[in-house]
Amino acid sequence: AKNAAAQTETSHKSAYRCGLTLEKGSTVIVYDKDGKLCFYNDEFQRFIDRLGCSIDVGFTHDQVIEALAAAHDKLDSPEERDAWIEEQKKIRAEGEQTNRPVEITYMDGAVSRVALSRTAQGHLIDVRTDISGLKRRENDLNMILDGTDQGILFLDGARKVELANAAYRKIMGLDDFTITEETTLADIWTYLRNDGLLAGQYIDDAAWEGFSKYVVDNARKALEEPQIVKLHDDKYLKFIYRKFYDGRSMYCL
Repeated sequence: AKNAAAQTETSHKSAYRCGLTLEKGSTVIVYDKDGKLCFYNDEFQRFIDRLGCSIDVGFTHDQVIEALAAAHDKLDSPEERDAWIEEQKKIRAEGEQTNRPVEITYMDGAVSRVALSRTAQGHLIDVRTDISGLKRRENDLNMILDGTDQGILFLDGARKVELANAAYRKIMGLDDFTITEETTLADIWTYLRNDGLLAGQYIDDAAWEGFSKYVVDNARKALEEPQIVKLHDDKYLKFIYRKFYDGRSMYCL
């Protein structure tokens, strides 16, 4: 029991050092540097017990997912099981390559976040958390935000777009611009300059730099009170800007 407790504590500390969040209900699996299962937490044990699945320390990743596929009650045919196994392999590969959480939507609508990372000793830690409730709340919020006339843009700490509602896209003329999870605020302004509502207005780099400084200066002032910036001859923009403790920020137009 003491050894199991020590393993759990070590696993949790390693996950914390790798930046993985262990939330209530998260399953944790750890593979050693040889790719063999060396630890799993009580939540994973309860999960495989519900499936009626037998998985033991020493299993490889392929053996683990094959055992899960065989016990999965929603995989009715060999073709469905094979497809599910291949999907799990892709999720692992993507999670290791990007070192970013991967979201999976299951057939029943449930959503899980998968976070993978390697320790300095070469162990692979796999943390999975059911975020279905969170996604439902996000969807409800997105519906509310898309129903407002105010343009709202949320950015993460790296200035990447977390959310741009319909009004923001309309106000900024972004109907033909695709926003992905990698899109930054700089990408949006580059599009506006080259192909969007500012196209042809600031061709000269010096003029663009002057305009960019003008916008940034007003953004700082917008932390205190709403600001109005002139985009071009007949386009003015009124906005507020907010920064949050975690590095995220919001523009409201």
